[in-house]
Amino acid sequence: MAHGKTGWKLTSARRLPAGRYRVTIKALDAAGNAKVLHRSVTVR
Repeated sequence: MAHGKTGWKLTSARRLPAGRYRVTIKALDAAGNAKVLHRSVTVR
């Protein structure tokens, strides 16, 4: 979880197999408003 940051990093305990993955990011502002983003990433 990031607090007050515009950047973030995702790490995994295990190495992901090569392929395409969908990442969902949920951001909350100070007022509790939520914004959900979906991004596809490719692991090689």
